[in-house]
Amino acid sequence: MDDSTSLSSLNSIDFILIGKEHPHLKIAAGGGSADLENNMAEILNESPVQTAPNDSNFIPESILISNNGENLAKTPVKDDIGLTKMHRPDLTNSILFHRVTYLGSASVNAPRSEDELNRNMAILNEQSKMPIEVTLCVPDNSNGVVRLLDPQTELEITSYRVSQILFCARGPANTSLVHCWAFTTSRITTLTNVQSQQNGNNSETGQTQHELLYQCQVFRCENQETIYKILISFANAFQRTTPSSISQTSVKVNQQFALISRRTTSLIGQAIQATVAQLQPQSSNTSQSSSSLNNQQQILQKPTDGPIKFRSYFDIKEETIDSKGNISFTSVPRPEKNVFRLRKDVRKNVTVALQQIRGFPLNIERCFGMLLAQGRNVRACDMQLLDLESMGKSEDNRYYMVHGNWDPSARGFKELIHLNEETPKGARVFLTIALDLVISGIHEPVRFLIEAKARVCILNSKGDILSQDISDTIWSPFKKLSPFTEEFDMILKEATSKSSSLSRQDDTYEVVLLESNSEAERRAKLRQSAAVATTAAEEDDDEPMVSGFGHVSKECDEEVLGNWSDILSKWRKNYAERPRGLQALVRRGIPEALRGEVWQLLAGSVGEENEMINTYRLLLTKESASERVIVNDLNRTFPAHEYFKEAGGIGQEALYKLSRAYSVRDEEVGYCQGLSFVIATLLIHMPEEQAFMLLCKLMEDPKYLLREMYKANFENLQVRFHQLTCLIQDNLPDLYGHFDDLKVECHMYASQWFLTLFTAKFPLYLVFRVMDIFLYEGFNALFGVALALLKFSQKDLLSLDFEGIMRFFRVNLPKKYRCEDHADELVQTACSMKINVKKLKRYEKDYFMRRAEEEQGELPLQRLEADNKRLTETCMRSELENEMLALELVNDRVRLKSNLDQADERIEKLTRELQATRSIVKESEQHTFRLNEESENIRDAFRRTCDELQQTQKIIRDAFRRTCDELQQTQKIVTEYKQICSQLNDQLDKQKERYNNKIETIQNLCCDSCKTSMRVRVSPLTSVASIPEREGMNDDYNDDILPTASSISSSITDRLHQVEIELAEKKLALTEALCKNQELAHQLRHSASVASDSDTNSVNSVRSINSNNNNNSTIIMLTYPFDFHFTSAIVSRVPASLKDAAICQREIREVINIEKARRQHQDYIAVLRKLGLDVIELPADESLPEGVFVEDTAVACDGIALICRPGLPGRIKEVDIIRTILRREGLSIIDIKDPLATIDGGDVLFTGREFFVGLSKTTNLAGAKAVASAFPEYPVTLIRVKKGAHLKNFVSMVGVDTMAIGGSDIAKDLLRQMEEMSEYKFYKIITLREDATANCLWINGSILHLPADHRYEESIRTLINRLGSTLSHSELLNNEFAKIDCVLSNRCLLFNRSKEHQNNDR
Repeated sequence: MDDSTSLSSLNSIDFILIGKEHPHLKIAAGGGSADLENNMAEILNESPVQTAPNDSNFIPESILISNNGENLAKTPVKDDIGLTKMHRPDLTNSILFHRVTYLGSASVNAPRSEDELNRNMAILNEQSKMPIEVTLCVPDNSNGVVRLLDPQTELEITSYRVSQILFCARGPANTSLVHCWAFTTSRITTLTNVQSQQNGNNSETGQTQHELLYQCQVFRCENQETIYKILISFANAFQRTTPSSISQTSVKVNQQFALISRRTTSLIGQAIQATVAQLQPQSSNTSQSSSSLNNQQQILQKPTDGPIKFRSYFDIKEETIDSKGNISFTSVPRPEKNVFRLRKDVRKNVTVALQQIRGFPLNIERCFGMLLAQGRNVRACDMQLLDLESMGKSEDNRYYMVHGNWDPSARGFKELIHLNEETPKGARVFLTIALDLVISGIHEPVRFLIEAKARVCILNSKGDILSQDISDTIWSPFKKLSPFTEEFDMILKEATSKSSSLSRQDDTYEVVLLESNSEAERRAKLRQSAAVATTAAEEDDDEPMVSGFGHVSKECDEEVLGNWSDILSKWRKNYAERPRGLQALVRRGIPEALRGEVWQLLAGSVGEENEMINTYRLLLTKESASERVIVNDLNRTFPAHEYFKEAGGIGQEALYKLSRAYSVRDEEVGYCQGLSFVIATLLIHMPEEQAFMLLCKLMEDPKYLLREMYKANFENLQVRFHQLTCLIQDNLPDLYGHFDDLKVECHMYASQWFLTLFTAKFPLYLVFRVMDIFLYEGFNALFGVALALLKFSQKDLLSLDFEGIMRFFRVNLPKKYRCEDHADELVQTACSMKINVKKLKRYEKDYFMRRAEEEQGELPLQRLEADNKRLTETCMRSELENEMLALELVNDRVRLKSNLDQADERIEKLTRELQATRSIVKESEQHTFRLNEESENIRDAFRRTCDELQQTQKIIRDAFRRTCDELQQTQKIVTEYKQICSQLNDQLDKQKERYNNKIETIQNLCCDSCKTSMRVRVSPLTSVASIPEREGMNDDYNDDILPTASSISSSITDRLHQVEIELAEKKLALTEALCKNQELAHQLRHSASVASDSDTNSVNSVRSINSNNNNNSTIIMLTYPFDFHFTSAIVSRVPASLKDAAICQREIREVINIEKARRQHQDYIAVLRKLGLDVIELPADESLPEGVFVEDTAVACDGIALICRPGLPGRIKEVDIIRTILRREGLSIIDIKDPLATIDGGDVLFTGREFFVGLSKTTNLAGAKAVASAFPEYPVTLIRVKKGAHLKNFVSMVGVDTMAIGGSDIAKDLLRQMEEMSEYKFYKIITLREDATANCLWINGSILHLPADHRYEESIRTLINRLGSTLSHSELLNNEFAKIDCVLSNRCLLFNRSKEHQNNDR
């Protein structure tokens, strides 16, 4: 019995949540319905104690148990003035569960025993006559109270503190207990002076005694989901601690437990003292915050605290096609245990479900791969990778499911010939499935290896299976198909960390051991074989085997368990009649999990449980005359067994109570030293009460009648010795003669056999097998075991002398049966021994007749002399044995002294090392403190420097803006001047034309002489300023038509002169502003460079200022919206090596399908050509697996191409190819000069107005500087991208000043940075739910995006509605490239050819 009692349930690690999937047969004994009703009434009528506010952990000074049958739901609570009122509890911070049925409670002795809990659940579920429907209230912290409430009035029925709950379990699946669950509680009962006197204790008046009792509370709920939520709520309650009341609780606990004085050395006293000691440190410092307490609890809960156990479920399904052509997959049958019957050349589906069933909970992130190999203990290179179909957790989050496809006809599986060819008759082939899982906290993938057997059969023309084994065709339809399971044990250790300042969340662990049960069994068999090979050498050792040695596995074959299930189901209907076929099963061995129940059924101790349990509890209150002998034998009984090895532990406490109870019950026998071994054997398999009933049955039933053998004169034992001697004479005459010659009498070696029923010195496996047949056949089975032992050892015994025989029986004989095969052979031989009952009775009659004759024939003096002689011989032998024991004791003391000296030396050495380590730690702490101070000083200086730089940058920006405003104003004046000059020239031309027309008109009106005179006067006129006064006769007419030179001079010439003066002044001011602007631009570049070196958030490039060579006017290159029209695109075909490279270099979720990826890429290229782009398609290069991601190699804008430097060094060849192509297409090439700079094109986003550069795992600050240097006319803003992803994975341009961005937390953080630091503040943002849909291509007025399928339908519809339905758009598949985090924009490099190359192409 491996149960262990928790000393405190305040820590969540003490709370065990069990959910079994396999059916287990229950022990259907342990108390009748009357006793269970009494126990339930005892709990329901417990007097409630009103607790003070904020004191849920108060332990009352006395809890009186009443025996009346009142219902606790009607129990009133009295207030301070004695008035009765109903108690309505505070239900804040609690979870309520309705429709829960309370079945009752029962006392338990092992509160952490799952078997005992299941037993009580089964009894209460069948026999409970007063179930109560309640509302269950579960708190959310470990300081709360679990309450049972009346569903109608919400009044409290009873309550249990969370700190009192030790264990919780639900009923096994596929049984009648599937709707039941229970938990065990501990409580202190206070016995008054009257009760103590009734129990036989002499205590002083006024004193009280305290005792800790364990009880299980059983519930039932028809809703499975509700049971699951209840158990999860219990687990959450134990994981959360509210430290507000710990101090008050500790004081009251100390006051209550200070009263306990009875049996301080017992288990109960030790448990109480340990609980108090554990609570005191928590309450010593009430000023600690709740976060520090939680951190302390988290430190105690680590994966390295204990072994972690996993259970895997493995299944293979094969493809089947029905008559209609429908394809489905059905599970492969297993005609034999763990042997799969496979069909040749049939596609298969492999499913593995992994469940953690014990240890610190681990999170499985993903499956790295599923592999298959033929054989076992295979190498990694012999395994073939299966195509993963799906992976992930099940709907109830209990299992991690992985599905893979296996096509035996595929090329990769051609080497697995044994798994796809017919298996010869009688042969089996091994197959191994490997599952590589990525588990949080473990820095390397963990490989689980599952081994199984298989038979491969072929199909005939009709589709029927042709097999060489008849079992494959006849018995397989009748076999019950159960899941193939394998369990794994994992042990972790903390990995050595490079930095001591890492937080606890960054702790990583390494796998020390990961072993399946099959591997452990194989290794155990190898060790067992080695032990058998060295048995002869070990037999020479005089050290006897310690009692209680050996391990008995609880594993059992499913077929055997099914046979026992059928037998027990029949037996439970009629306990008086043994079912047919029971004898054969018992002789083959009772399964360890069923021994407790079967032993009780064999002995007939089932029935009248209530009376026996009450008798047992009554006997425990009485004093025993054999108290001292019982206590002395506790440490001698099964010291090698875990249950009894601890002094004062649970096992020794139960052994003490049971031995004392029987010694009081049977005063004639009292207590015999050999009886403790029999009691210990029973306690391993059942609780105290059931063990007591079975012991009484063995002692008093005529079939066994052991009490006659334990009587004071041992008369019956002497009869057994005589019977065994006669049997040896009949069956082993040679050995009998040898013993007679050496005077080896039967009592010298068989007394321990019979008194302890072979339980004292033999391994536990043989002990339990002997007890099986003893309980079935009675005492005669012991004769068969004794004869079998002597028969197998006859050859050795015949060659030994007297002392050798004694040593052989004491040392060598028990060691022969450490192997389970030898023990099974011995039991089978013992069962085959024919023990004639009539002969035994005749031998018994002969013994008494001979004894009477000896007593009558001998004189008293002769009898005394014979007795004296016999006693003298016995004394001599005892002295000889004493001397040998004394010699062994001296040797042991010498060894212990040597070990003690070595331990002292080791302690001294470790103490010195500890002191040295402490000094080093102290120096390290001081050094760390100094470094922290220096770091703080550096941070302060850095902050001040950054503030100064920001202020300086702000001043320069303001000055630069003012200068730009002045330049714009100057440019405006120049523009106005040019307009005025143009207007004046136009007016002058018009006046000239009008003047010439007037002259011609006048000449036409005058005579020839006047024409000659006028031509002479007009011909010298070259300008308006030299026109003479007109003739008087034509004054009126000329004044109306032609303006005079004086009028032109006064209206225009003055204005021209004024404008020329203003223009000269503006040119002078413009020249001064230009010089100042150049100086400010230089300062701004210098400050921006300094700010970038200090890890500031943005880099601003200054727009260049060009001078006009002719008119000395300045032109500022202002940014303008780019229309995203492109002429060309570079793409590369998909190489086959992309698949392997993605597995090795990228954290992929699924394996990429190369053929699908190539089809999707060809559709991608076709769409680009459809948009009018000249696509340059590069061939696939297998040496460049990531050559398809051409966007990462360059950034092209305005005829300039910045050649990038990707983070992976193997991509240099790709960069050289792209550089050559872009130079050939006429783009200006700029290479990055900084050797430390890295940048990917996927981290650079051009909006048409500015550049955004994402700092990721492939782009650093030096790379961003290269972008600012290559494109100085555009501002460059740095954006930090979390988790190392590319910037364009979350955002892209979809229109003029319009961005599409994802909806994840990373995308939201990017949007916040862009809004804060961008130069242009008026971008339109379209937020989409999925990040993948945010990456689009805006090319030549058309949008390329992902298809609007069931995954992205909502996001794509949002994008199209926001952009307008009239916009041209195309859908492109990208699901294969998405497996390696590749988006649409990664697969092409867009640019515009130079005009020269475009003309040449034309």
